[in-house]
Amino acid sequence: MFGRVVRYVGGAAAAWLVFTLQGVLVYLGLLLYALASGTDAGGPLGGPFMLLLAAALGLVLIPVLYVPTLVAVEVVGKRVGFAGRLVTAAAVMVVLVGAVVALVAALTDVSPGAGLVTWLVALASVVLPAVAATAVVYGGAVLARLFSRLRAGDGPSMFGGFRSV
Repeated sequence: MFGRVVRYVGGAAAAWLVFTLQGVLVYLGLLLYALASGTDAGGPLGGPFMLLLAAALGLVLIPVLYVPTLVAVEVVGKRVGFAGRLVTAAAVMVVLVGAVVALVAALTDVSPGAGLVTWLVALASVVLPAVAATAVVYGGAVLARLFSRLRAGDGPSMFGGFRSV
C-alpha cells in the first residue's frame, strides 16, 4: 500500500514538473517569436513570471485532473486491460478539462468559440504531464517485469528477439 501511494505521489510530482517545464518552453517560444518578428520581447520578469504561473497552474490542476482520473482508472482497471485503462483515462481527462474550461469561461464571460479553442489548447497541454505521471506510476511495474525476465533468461537478447532457454 505504501509503495502504491509513493508511486502516485511520484507520478503527480512528475506531472507537475512537466507542467512547469512546459511553461518555460512556452516562454522561450514566445521570446524567439518576439525576437524573430522584431516586436517587444517584454520585461525582465517575463520568464520568471511565466515559470511561476505554470508552476502554480500545475499545482492547482494536477489534483483536480490527476486524482479523479487515477481513481477512475483504478476502479475500471480491475476489469479491463491496458487499452481499457487508457480509454478510461482519456475520457475522464477530456471531461474534466472540459468542465474546468467551462467553469472558467462561465465566470469570465467569454464566447463559446473562445471556450472551445481554450478547451483544445488545454487538452493539448495536459497530454505530456499525463504521460509523465503514467510513466512513473505504471512504468516501475513494467520495468520490474522486464528485469525479472532478463534475470530468468527470457528477456530480449543483445541481438534482438528473445533467447530460448
